[in-house]
Amino acid sequence: MNARFMVWAYAIVLVGLFVYPFESATDRLLRALWNWFHFPAFALLAWQVTARFAQAKRSVVIVVWVSMVLFVPALELLQEHTGRNFAWEDIWVGWAGIAVGGWLLPRRDAAMRRYAYRLVAAGCISLVTLMPTLWVLTDRMLMLDQFPVLASFAWPGEEGRWVFSDVEVSRTRAHAGHDGRTWQVKIGASSEYPGLFMTDLIHDWSRARGLLIYLYLPDAEPLSMWVRIDDREQAAFAERYQAKKTLEPGLNRIRIDWSDGLIAEGGREMTLNRIHEWGVFFESDAGGRIVYLDRVELERNGYSAGYR
Repeated sequence: MNARFMVWAYAIVLVGLFVYPFESATDRLLRALWNWFHFPAFALLAWQVTARFAQAKRSVVIVVWVSMVLFVPALELLQEHTGRNFAWEDIWVGWAGIAVGGWLLPRRDAAMRRYAYRLVAAGCISLVTLMPTLWVLTDRMLMLDQFPVLASFAWPGEEGRWVFSDVEVSRTRAHAGHDGRTWQVKIGASSEYPGLFMTDLIHDWSRARGLLIYLYLPDAEPLSMWVRIDDREQAAFAERYQAKKTLEPGLNRIRIDWSDGLIAEGGREMTLNRIHEWGVFFESDAGGRIVYLDRVELERNGYSAGYR
């Protein structure tokens, strides 16, 4: 089969793979793996292109390489029109793949020892591009090991499990009661309902009796906080569980009990073995105030994981 046809066919396949929204909307590990896939995908493209134009004029080679380099951000720009986001991280990973793929094509005059050095260097670059995926994988393993604890705030990788809306979060040792660390949550004033929601979590809560949230309120005035639980993606108001809680100054232990079922706003009993996301949010008048999140866990068999 013609080599030029193979190069163009593969480039078209890349457009389909990286522009069409195949990736999971909720699974952070699958998203990380998909983002890293830019590296081997563009490395293979560069390998093919370099082999195809190995005997071409220098001016042609320069044009081809510039085209490959521009091809990566062009795909990212196209993604914005298919429901996916432009990401510089994907561009850098793709460029790294292009560099390695073109660099590793064996030359007839290349000494084996020199080529072995290239292979080692390429492996190191590949490992660097894989680090974000390994970071997410480590967090996933810790998540499984700590369950039924949903959040201990003990290490920075937990931040990726959450989506933040008009809140500033920082790890601190202040008011830590369980694992030596808390999240200081500074509530913003630019949105109607600032909050934070855990979207990367273990979804089966059916063996639990309730949800426990440990917080510390440093202010002298009480603060209203809402707890929201969804068992469906983009759930309408009637399809979600919401409960308003009042935080008092000092340590607070918020308990959401579903011993007799968890009922959504519209009266439907929620499906506890497929919780999609949960979170807390505040009202618009809470802007500027601070709370400390200490621990979040599911309650099983009448006691919490924190007191086993």
